[in-house]
Amino acid sequence: MKKTILFILALSLCFSTAAVAASAKVTIKYKDGYYFGYTKNKLPHGKGTRVWERTLRYDGDWVNGQRQGQGYLLFATSLEAGEIISEYTGQWKNDTFHGKGELSDSGYQLEKFGGSHYINYDEVDYMYISDDTYNGEFKNGQREGSGKYNFLLTNDETNVTTQVTYQGEWKKGFMDGKGTLTRIVNEKTEKYVGGFIKGLKHGKGTETLSNKSAKTTKTCQVVYKNGKKMSATSCK
Repeated sequence: MKKTILFILALSLCFSTAAVAASAKVTIKYKDGYYFGYTKNKLPHGKGTRVWERTLRYDGDWVNGQRQGQGYLLFATSLEAGEIISEYTGQWKNDTFHGKGELSDSGYQLEKFGGSHYINYDEVDYMYISDDTYNGEFKNGQREGSGKYNFLLTNDETNVTTQVTYQGEWKKGFMDGKGTLTRIVNEKTEKYVGGFIKGLKHGKGTETLSNKSAKTTKTCQVVYKNGKKMSATSCK
Protein backbone atom coordinates (compact mmCIF):
# COMPACT_ATOMS: atom_id res chain seq x y z
CA MET A 1 0.00 0.00 0.00
CA LYS A 2 2.78 2.38 0.98
CA LYS A 3 4.61 1.57 -2.27
CA THR A 4 1.47 2.35 -4.26
CA ILE A 5 1.06 5.71 -2.51
CA LEU A 6 4.73 6.58 -3.08
CA PHE A 7 4.41 5.63 -6.76
CA ILE A 8 1.33 7.85 -7.17
CA LEU A 9 3.08 10.76 -5.43
CA ALA A 10 6.14 10.33 -7.65
CA LEU A 11 3.99 10.16 -10.76
CA SER A 12 2.08 13.31 -9.70
CA LEU A 13 5.37 15.10 -9.12
CA CYS A 14 6.57 14.16 -12.58
CA PHE A 15 3.39 15.49 -14.23
CA SER A 16 3.56 18.63 -12.10
CA THR A 17 7.18 19.26 -13.12
CA ALA A 18 6.36 18.62 -16.77
CA ALA A 19 3.43 21.06 -16.62
CA VAL A 20 5.64 23.77 -15.12
CA ALA A 21 8.29 23.16 -17.76
CA ALA A 22 5.71 23.28 -20.55
CA SER A 23 4.25 26.56 -19.31
CA ALA A 24 7.56 28.30 -18.56
CA LYS A 25 8.30 31.55 -20.37
CA VAL A 26 10.84 31.38 -23.15
CA THR A 27 12.69 33.79 -25.43
CA ILE A 28 12.45 33.51 -29.22
CA LYS A 29 14.92 35.56 -31.24
CA TYR A 30 14.00 37.02 -34.65
CA LYS A 31 15.99 39.00 -37.20
CA ASP A 32 14.06 42.15 -36.29
CA GLY A 33 13.67 41.61 -32.53
CA TYR A 34 12.51 39.00 -30.04
CA TYR A 35 9.56 37.46 -28.19
CA PHE A 36 9.43 36.68 -24.49
CA GLY A 37 6.51 34.74 -23.04
CA TYR A 38 4.54 31.54 -23.27
CA THR A 39 4.51 29.36 -26.38
CA LYS A 40 2.77 26.42 -28.01
CA ASN A 41 4.36 24.44 -30.85
CA LYS A 42 7.22 26.97 -30.79
CA LEU A 43 4.79 29.83 -31.51
CA PRO A 44 3.73 32.68 -29.18
CA HIS A 45 0.68 31.43 -27.29
CA GLY A 46 -0.71 32.86 -24.07
CA LYS A 47 0.72 35.98 -22.44
CA GLY A 48 3.84 37.46 -24.00
CA THR A 49 5.83 40.43 -25.26
CA ARG A 50 7.03 40.93 -28.83
CA VAL A 51 9.62 43.64 -29.52
CA TRP A 52 10.53 44.79 -33.04
CA GLU A 53 13.30 47.15 -34.15
CA ARG A 54 12.87 50.83 -33.24
CA THR A 55 9.78 51.82 -31.23
CA LEU A 56 7.51 48.84 -31.73
CA ARG A 57 6.32 46.72 -28.82
CA TYR A 58 3.30 44.51 -28.08
CA ASP A 59 2.32 43.18 -24.66
CA GLY A 60 -0.66 40.90 -24.35
CA ASP A 61 -2.44 37.76 -25.48
CA TRP A 62 -1.36 35.44 -28.29
CA VAL A 63 -3.03 32.49 -30.03
CA ASN A 64 -0.94 30.29 -32.34
CA GLY A 65 1.53 33.06 -33.18
CA GLN A 66 -1.04 35.81 -33.69
CA ARG A 67 -2.10 38.66 -31.42
CA GLN A 68 -5.56 37.75 -30.18
CA GLY A 69 -7.42 38.71 -27.03
CA GLN A 70 -6.40 41.77 -25.00
CA GLY A 71 -3.19 43.69 -25.65
CA TYR A 72 -1.18 46.90 -25.77
CA LEU A 73 0.82 48.12 -28.79
CA LEU A 74 3.32 50.98 -28.96
CA PHE A 75 4.60 52.02 -32.39
CA ALA A 76 6.06 54.95 -34.33
CA THR A 77 5.41 56.22 -37.85
CA SER A 78 8.20 58.21 -39.53
CA LEU A 79 7.21 61.33 -41.49
CA GLU A 80 9.13 64.10 -43.25
CA ALA A 81 8.31 66.36 -40.32
CA GLY A 82 9.29 63.88 -37.62
CA GLU A 83 7.50 60.99 -35.97
CA ILE A 84 4.00 60.15 -34.84
CA ILE A 85 4.00 58.03 -31.67
CA SER A 86 0.92 55.81 -31.41
CA GLU A 87 -0.52 53.60 -28.68
CA TYR A 88 -3.34 51.07 -28.85
CA THR A 89 -4.93 49.35 -25.88
CA GLY A 90 -7.80 46.97 -26.42
CA GLN A 91 -9.07 43.84 -28.11
CA TRP A 92 -7.35 41.93 -30.93
CA LYS A 93 -8.34 39.26 -33.43
CA ASN A 94 -6.26 37.64 -36.18
CA ASP A 95 -3.26 39.88 -35.41
CA THR A 96 -5.11 43.22 -35.74
CA PHE A 97 -7.34 45.66 -33.84
CA HIS A 98 -10.80 44.13 -33.48
CA GLY A 99 -13.43 44.86 -30.84
CA LYS A 100 -13.30 47.69 -28.32
CA GLY A 101 -10.14 49.72 -27.83
CA GLU A 102 -8.41 53.06 -27.56
CA LEU A 103 -5.96 54.41 -30.16
CA SER A 104 -3.99 57.60 -29.50
CA ASP A 105 -1.42 59.53 -31.57
CA SER A 106 0.90 62.41 -30.74
CA GLY A 107 3.67 64.23 -32.61
CA TYR A 108 4.29 66.39 -35.67
CA GLN A 109 2.01 66.30 -38.68
CA LEU A 110 3.07 67.02 -42.24
CA GLU A 111 3.34 70.66 -43.34
CA LYS A 112 0.33 70.25 -45.62
CA PHE A 113 -2.46 69.24 -43.32
CA GLY A 114 -6.22 69.24 -43.75
CA GLY A 115 -8.93 67.89 -45.97
CA SER A 116 -8.73 64.57 -44.13
CA HIS A 117 -11.68 62.59 -42.89
CA TYR A 118 -10.79 63.72 -39.38
CA ILE A 119 -11.61 67.42 -39.62
CA ASN A 120 -12.57 68.25 -43.23
CA TYR A 121 -11.22 71.77 -43.26
CA ASP A 122 -9.02 73.63 -45.75
CA GLU A 123 -5.33 72.87 -46.06
CA VAL A 124 -2.87 75.02 -44.16
CA ASP A 125 0.81 75.63 -44.81
CA TYR A 126 2.24 75.51 -41.31
CA MET A 127 3.81 72.90 -39.09
CA TYR A 128 1.37 71.37 -36.63
CA ILE A 129 1.67 69.39 -33.45
CA SER A 130 -1.25 67.04 -32.95
CA ASP A 131 -2.65 64.93 -30.16
CA ASP A 132 -5.64 62.73 -30.86
CA THR A 133 -7.50 59.82 -29.28
CA TYR A 134 -10.15 57.44 -30.56
CA ASN A 135 -12.11 55.37 -28.08
CA GLY A 136 -14.59 52.91 -29.49
CA GLU A 137 -15.09 49.94 -31.76
CA PHE A 138 -12.73 48.46 -34.35
CA LYS A 139 -13.20 45.88 -37.08
CA ASN A 140 -10.29 44.25 -38.95
CA GLY A 141 -7.88 47.01 -37.92
CA GLN A 142 -10.14 49.97 -38.77
CA ARG A 143 -12.48 52.21 -36.80
CA GLU A 144 -15.92 50.72 -37.33
CA GLY A 145 -19.06 50.84 -35.21
CA SER A 146 -19.57 53.44 -32.51
CA GLY A 147 -16.75 55.64 -31.23
CA LYS A 148 -15.58 58.98 -29.89
CA TYR A 149 -12.70 60.86 -31.47
CA ASN A 150 -10.85 63.82 -29.90
CA PHE A 151 -8.36 65.82 -31.94
CA LEU A 152 -6.13 68.65 -30.68
CA LEU A 153 -4.13 70.59 -33.27
CA THR A 154 -1.65 73.35 -32.40
CA ASN A 155 -0.17 75.67 -35.04
CA ASP A 156 3.58 75.85 -34.37
CA GLU A 157 3.78 79.35 -35.89
CA THR A 158 0.70 81.14 -34.51
CA ASN A 159 0.22 78.96 -31.40
CA VAL A 160 -3.50 78.77 -32.23
CA THR A 161 -5.14 75.55 -31.02
CA THR A 162 -8.01 73.80 -32.78
CA GLN A 163 -10.04 71.26 -30.84
CA VAL A 164 -12.20 68.78 -32.73
CA THR A 165 -14.54 66.15 -31.25
CA TYR A 166 -16.64 63.58 -33.09
CA GLN A 167 -19.06 61.19 -31.44
CA GLY A 168 -20.96 58.77 -33.60
CA GLU A 169 -20.82 56.01 -36.19
CA TRP A 170 -17.76 54.86 -38.16
CA LYS A 171 -17.23 52.65 -41.19
CA LYS A 172 -13.93 51.44 -42.65
CA GLY A 173 -11.98 54.09 -40.71
CA PHE A 174 -14.20 57.03 -41.69
CA MET A 175 -16.94 58.96 -39.94
CA ASP A 176 -19.96 57.37 -41.60
CA GLY A 177 -23.59 57.38 -40.43
CA LYS A 178 -25.07 59.56 -37.69
CA GLY A 179 -22.84 61.68 -35.51
CA THR A 180 -21.94 64.96 -33.83
CA LEU A 181 -18.89 66.95 -34.94
CA THR A 182 -17.71 69.90 -32.84
CA ARG A 183 -14.86 72.27 -33.74
CA ILE A 184 -13.54 74.91 -31.32
CA VAL A 185 -11.01 77.61 -32.30
CA ASN A 186 -10.33 80.25 -29.65
CA GLU A 187 -13.82 81.33 -28.53
CA LYS A 188 -15.64 80.24 -31.71
CA THR A 189 -17.53 76.95 -31.75
CA GLU A 190 -19.03 75.12 -34.73
CA LYS A 191 -21.28 72.15 -33.98
CA TYR A 192 -22.89 69.87 -36.57
CA VAL A 193 -25.34 67.08 -35.74
CA GLY A 194 -26.40 64.92 -38.67
CA GLY A 195 -25.26 62.49 -41.32
CA PHE A 196 -21.80 61.64 -42.66
CA ILE A 197 -20.46 59.57 -45.53
CA LYS A 198 -16.79 58.56 -45.93
CA GLY A 199 -15.70 61.28 -43.50
CA LEU A 200 -17.76 64.07 -45.08
CA LYS A 201 -20.92 65.77 -43.89
CA HIS A 202 -23.76 64.33 -45.92
CA GLY A 203 -27.54 64.60 -45.66
CA LYS A 204 -29.74 66.57 -43.29
CA GLY A 205 -28.50 68.01 -40.05
CA THR A 206 -28.39 70.87 -37.57
CA GLU A 207 -25.52 73.34 -37.48
CA THR A 208 -24.84 75.74 -34.61
CA LEU A 209 -22.28 78.56 -34.73
CA SER A 210 -21.46 80.41 -31.52
CA ASN A 211 -19.02 83.11 -30.47
CA LYS A 212 -18.35 83.30 -26.75
CA SER A 213 -16.77 86.77 -26.78
CA ALA A 214 -19.49 88.27 -28.98
CA LYS A 215 -22.17 86.33 -27.06
CA THR A 216 -23.88 85.22 -30.26
CA THR A 217 -25.41 81.90 -31.30
CA LYS A 218 -26.96 80.89 -34.62
CA THR A 219 -28.61 77.55 -35.37
CA CYS A 220 -29.72 76.41 -38.84
CA GLN A 221 -31.23 73.34 -40.45
CA VAL A 222 -28.70 72.34 -43.11
CA VAL A 223 -28.31 69.93 -45.98
CA TYR A 224 -24.87 68.70 -47.06
CA LYS A 225 -23.77 66.64 -50.04
CA ASN A 226 -20.32 65.05 -49.92
CA GLY A 227 -19.04 67.78 -47.60
CA LYS A 228 -20.55 70.71 -49.50
CA LYS A 229 -23.32 72.76 -47.87
CA MET A 230 -26.32 72.79 -50.19
CA SER A 231 -28.77 74.79 -48.06
CA ALA A 232 -29.28 76.42 -44.65
CA THR A 233 -32.82 77.18 -43.51
CA SER A 234 -34.86 77.99 -40.39
CA CYS A 235 -31.93 79.89 -38.90
CA LYS A 236 -32.46 81.47 -35.50
